[in-house]
Amino acid sequence: MPSPQIPVAATRQPAQPWLRYYEYNTSFLNVTVNTGTGNGNIQLQNDADFYMTQIKAVVFDHTALTVIDEACVTLQITDGGSNFPLFFAPEAISLVSGSAQLPYVLPVPYRFRRASTIVFAVADLRKAGGNNSDIYISLAGYKKFQPGTQA
Repeated sequence: MPSPQIPVAATRQPAQPWLRYYEYNTSFLNVTVNTGTGNGNIQLQNDADFYMTQIKAVVFDHTALTVIDEACVTLQITDGGSNFPLFFAPEAISLVSGSAQLPYVLPVPYRFRRASTIVFAVADLRKAGGNNSDIYISLAGYKKFQPGTQA
């Protein structure tokens, strides 16, 4: 005798969040040699949390437009939402960032909540007498959208 078939309720998988690659960029132009600092913010969009996975930076001589020694420039990144600095103290930019060809990859993604602010502080510590610098920073990663949101 065949065994009776038990109707199986249609199981519906819960909607999963989805990811999209994204980069946030900022720049500091004409930072003064030896004493110059630059402070800036990036206001994150309100559509999704941002998970930073890479940091990229390049430093140019403002006058000659050539790449300069990045070890003389320091960087501090702070999560404005939690007021949490990513580094214990400002770090040489060459230690915590890479280039477009070889970006610095974080060991684990860092989550910035939607609509929060990323705060940057840079300083050019080269000896006086040189040209000012232009500093470009890019934070690469992905946005994590919740089900039902638009992108």
